This record gives sequence, C-alpha cells and structure tokens, in this order.
Amino acid sequence: MMKTQLKAATKSVKFSFNRLRKSIIVFCDVSVDTDDAIALGVLAAKQGYNLIIVCNGSDPDKKARYAQGLMNSFAIRGLDISHITVLAGSDCNVTEHSLPHQFNNLAFQMADVPTLSWEETIHEVLLNSQPKSVSILGIGPMTDLCNTLFQFSSLVKVVVEQVVLMCDVANIESSLVKDWGIPMFDNANNGTFDPKATAAMYGDLFSSRYYCRTTIVSKWAAGACKVGYDYYSKLGELSNQSPLAVTLADKQQAGLKHLFYRASSTDQAIRGSLPPSFTTGLFNKIFCGGKLPEYILQNPDSDPIGWLIENDLVDVVRFQLYDAIAALALLSWLEDRNLYGKMFTPIEANDSLHVIGFNAQETGVLSPSLIIDKIKEYALNSMNGVNIM
Repeated sequence: MMKTQLKAATKSVKFSFNRLRKSIIVFCDVSVDTDDAIALGVLAAKQGYNLIIVCNGSDPDKKARYAQGLMNSFAIRGLDISHITVLAGSDCNVTEHSLPHQFNNLAFQMADVPTLSWEETIHEVLLNSQPKSVSILGIGPMTDLCNTLFQFSSLVKVVVEQVVLMCDVANIESSLVKDWGIPMFDNANNGTFDPKATAAMYGDLFSSRYYCRTTIVSKWAAGACKVGYDYYSKLGELSNQSPLAVTLADKQQAGLKHLFYRASSTDQAIRGSLPPSFTTGLFNKIFCGGKLPEYILQNPDSDPIGWLIENDLVDVVRFQLYDAIAALALLSWLEDRNLYGKMFTPIEANDSLHVIGFNAQETGVLSPSLIIDKIKEYALNSMNGVNIM
C-alpha cells in the first residue's frame, strides 16, 4: 500500500495520504447540526478512502476539535482512523446561528487537530490525486468549498469526479435554467450562510466548468425520509451507548426547543438564517404532527417536545436526517450504482446537474426506509468500530 506523508509548504505537521485510494473531502459545520455528525459517521468506517474533513463557519477551530473528538470516539471502539484528517477551515462571518452549549456536556472529549492550513492541505490532496478520484461533499457553509473550486480549478477539472451538495434549487423551470442550465439556490441554510459564495459556485458548477458530476440533495428529499424522536436513543441501544448517539440524544430536545424559539421571533438576529415562512405553525406541522396547542405556539419560551413528552404524544415527532442523506448519495453512487438506483431517482437538469428532490411531489426518493436503514447501518459501523474496506 503506497502511503505518502504530505505537508503544506509552510507547515511542519504532516498527515498520511494514500495515493492509490480515492478521496472524499467534506466541508461541514459539525456541532451546529446533529445531521452533520451522523453524515461523518456514515463515511468514517469506510477504509478505502482518504477522508478529509474541513470544518468552517463560526468557531471553525472548535468545530474541528469537536470533529476530531468524534473520530477519536470511534477509534476507542476499534475504528482505524488513520485515513481521516480533520482541519479547521475559515471563520466565514456567515449568518450561522449557534446552538446554546453546543460544545458543552459532550459524551466524548474534544481533541486537538493538526495545525495545517486547510487550503494548502487541500491543494496537496488535489495535486497528488489520480484523475477522477476525488469526491466533494458540501454540508455546511459553502465558502471554503467555493474557494477550493476557484483557487484550484485546473486541478479540480482533472481529479474531481463528483460534487454533492446538501442545498436546494429554485426556479428549476425558469428560462435561466432552460437557456443556461443555472438554477438559483433556494432558502436552505447551507446555501444562505454565504449566499455570494453559493451563487458564484452554482453558476460554475452548473455550467459544467469543472467537468464533474454535480448532485443537489434538497429539502424535499430530506422531507421524504423522516425518522422518529427515538432515532438517536435507538442508535444508542444498538451501539452500546456510543458517545455520538448519547450526545445527539441528549441534545435533541434542547436543539428543537431552540429552533422553536428562533421560529417564534421576529428579530432577524435571533432567527438567523431561518426564512420568513418558517413560523411556529410550520414547526408544529413539520416536527410535531400539528399536535401543539395554541398556547404553546404563542409562547416563545415553550418547550414543545417537553410538552409532547408530558402528554404522551412524543411518538408524533418527526425530523429529517438532511446531511446524512447527501453523504449516503455520494457514497452509494461511488460504490454501488444498483443500490443508488434503488434509493434515489434524480432529475437531470442538464448533462452535469442532477437534483434529488425537485419539489414536494417529486422528492427523488424511491425508498425512504432503505435510505434510513443504510444511514443507520453505516453510522453504526463507525460507532461500533467496524472497519469496512
């Protein structure tokens, strides 16, 4: 097995890179959203890839330490993480809304990461990769992903096979798309954290500038794959209470309460990237089966999940796995096109652009249960320390 010690030109810390492996580069904001952590769990156990995780947005250093701690929690269970490198990306000054105590009371220890420049490291990865051997997953602010495509465009054209984005498209049938193949991004968070970067990147990706396959996984696809409130607790049972499952189950109620608080506010500083249409009424419909009474909806300090638990109605709670679905789409397209075809039916907007989730009727999802089961299977491999070649 050929391994190379790569290092950025101005840095002394090295990381292990296997030239014969394909690479997956993930741009994420893990710790803000629980689905980012599950997405990393979906990918981590796969030993056949170099996995490079770039954490950007607000507090990128803390996010990177969170991600490294998460990887270490897998390693304690027996997972070989020598193929994984975690990097702190850019503090992008994005309109990202942090959760209270997102870095506190974790079931795993945050850990230091290599003091490498993420840009120089990504450049070295692209420079030393075989043609069409790199896949890129965007499940957070698009700033660093956009900069990667722009700065290293000549390398991207040669070595990048696919880009998968957890984002959205709007105006898919507009003349802009029909004439130029350039849909605009919708109001999904990952696109609106840094709208300038997203808009610039969309234009280039969808005009086939980089000669790679681009897949958008939308909120409509995520909405077709809802899971119950006990999803994380069941993962805990199946993984002998792995630190990831325990952490996510512990933070789930507080996270939904905070989302409800943001939805109830008219203050944009509190709402963050939430679109105007996301009200407490919509929260009730999406997450709570419409069961919340009016007096709960009118009180921004309410604990909606706590009320459902007290009234034996928590079984109505549903939420989406979002970014983990995008990770599964990337991985299954790489490894098993037959499996991919059983789960997804993307719309081809043009030769390079594929959209999983066109609208509420055409979700791009063929088998929600298969998608949910595969996410659980792959994430449990990481949580239980099962190395998959």
